[in-house]
Amino acid sequence: MTTEKFLDFNGKKLTLVNEDGKFFIALKPIIEVLDIDWDNHKKWLQNHPIFKSVKVNITSTGSDGKSYKMVCLPEKFVYGWLLSFTPKTEEHIAFQRECYDVLYGHFHNALNMRQHDLLTRQQMKDEYQKLHFAKMNEDADYKRMIELEQAIKSVNKNLTSQDESLLAGQALLDFEAK
Repeated sequence: MTTEKFLDFNGKKLTLVNEDGKFFIALKPIIEVLDIDWDNHKKWLQNHPIFKSVKVNITSTGSDGKSYKMVCLPEKFVYGWLLSFTPKTEEHIAFQRECYDVLYGHFHNALNMRQHDLLTRQQMKDEYQKLHFAKMNEDADYKRMIELEQAIKSVNKNLTSQDESLLAGQALLDFEAK
């Protein structure tokens, strides 16, 4: 099902089309507000590696009430599209600055979150080690259990190494028998 809404953008009505829960925005009215030549921009759009693959033509009602086939982008691409070409108006420049602030905030916060998580993990490991050694020193059975765990790992490692040697030797014996 297709539904339409109109948004006001610097005095120009923009068509926002909802097709089955996915929003598309007509580009020509935005380009006109930004004082960019539509025909040249349409050619640029057709050659862009991302936008040419996601743009669609949707027949919709224009702000004058008539039906038009409109070049639209899914809403999620419109904001990046507005960053992708040289601005000519102060409003477009301001929009691009705001987008750069949002992008910086997103990635900078992601790095800060990772740094926080790494620090938290290290603190938890340190606390675990402290509790582990405290428990080991106070409880002889626990200490023996840890020693056995380490011994089992060592024996498993030796067995793996021996198995590999035996298999290599078996292959050698098989080759010599032929």
